[in-house]
Amino acid sequence: DGIIKAQRIYCLGLEISSHLAQLMTFLLRQYSYDAQYISMDYFRYHEQIAYMGPKDLIIAFSFSPYSRETVEALTAAKKHKINSIVFTDKKSAPARLSATYCFQIKTDNIMFSNSLGAVVTVINAMITELNFKDKDRTLHALEIIEDSIKNDAYFINPAR
Repeated sequence: DGIIKAQRIYCLGLEISSHLAQLMTFLLRQYSYDAQYISMDYFRYHEQIAYMGPKDLIIAFSFSPYSRETVEALTAAKKHKINSIVFTDKKSAPARLSATYCFQIKTDNIMFSNSLGAVVTVINAMITELNFKDKDRTLHALEIIEDSIKNDAYFINPAR
């Protein structure tokens, strides 16, 4: 419900989490949510959060090893009364303390890195649930995508 009600959604994460944040942004935008991926290319997270308001929502991805910047971003969001969702791997993850909502997802792997398959599955499940809850938005977005593909010479239409 928080995603549906949000005026604008900002997705963030560093290192491998940046890919998850970009995926979430893509999927939300595909179904006409006003979503943006924010990076620290030009400004630090807390500087960007200063321009956000209480109707906005932050979705953060924070997996071990945890980045100080992501935790500070969620702390700044809480200070500005901006709701946030964090995807993380452990109850002891520092990002949990400042997030409004938390999805704890196991990322254990036999290698020394995180396995992100379960995280991607939860993201897809969340997007699917959003589509069921807000069918009008989903159908409208799909119509726009279909029209765009039909009218765009860039895409190859085998029926032609």
